[in-house]
Amino acid sequence: MPLPDPFSTNARFQRGDFTGLRTAGICFTANAFPLPDSAGQVRPVHGDFLAVLDDWRACDDDGERIDSAGAPGVKPADTQAFEFADPLGRRTYGADGAWVDLEDVTIAAGERLRFFWKFISPLQGRYNDFALFLAYPDGDVTAPRQPVRTPLAQMSDPARNTLFDTDWCVSVWEPPGGFTGTLRWLVSNGERRGANDRPPGPTARRRFSTPSTLLLDAIEIE
Repeated sequence: MPLPDPFSTNARFQRGDFTGLRTAGICFTANAFPLPDSAGQVRPVHGDFLAVLDDWRACDDDGERIDSAGAPGVKPADTQAFEFADPLGRRTYGADGAWVDLEDVTIAAGERLRFFWKFISPLQGRYNDFALFLAYPDGDVTAPRQPVRTPLAQMSDPARNTLFDTDWCVSVWEPPGGFTGTLRWLVSNGERRGANDRPPGPTARRRFSTPSTLLLDAIEIE
């Protein structure tokens, strides 16, 4: 099945915008995006544009959020409803960030979704920023039915290429029996707590500091 219109003609973001997607928080497209510590520029996997979700540069020297040059005046989205656990039972809780939704997607049985992503974070430690891929059956992102939830990356991941970022990665998802619904790519500030620790309070300031970034490119069904 093709990707839904009008995103079917913008799956590599070559319109330079988010045509066909619903965005929340700081989202913009760019020809290139800088890495922390003057470590160079990230270029698109294909074509002239990539998608940027949240902006690690949009904070002051104390880590407090400031305006993003890529999306002036746009505030981060509330991501406190998002959390996940690691194999040791430690749970990471979201704070704020950004996401994009692709609605009305149909993936037939035997087909698979493929997309490229890159996670950038200038921090390490308990403030475990993360990126998720989620798939909501039937498209209801508010329903109690749990979505497919795949952590793409997190600051504490020992497989990260460097302190600051992963390489461009490619993910493939082949849903058994096919899928109809909404796809979401999300990046969030986060805090990890021990298995027996209480969740962080909703106003714990450091959870909302020093954002990370998720780059996306080349979303396709094959």
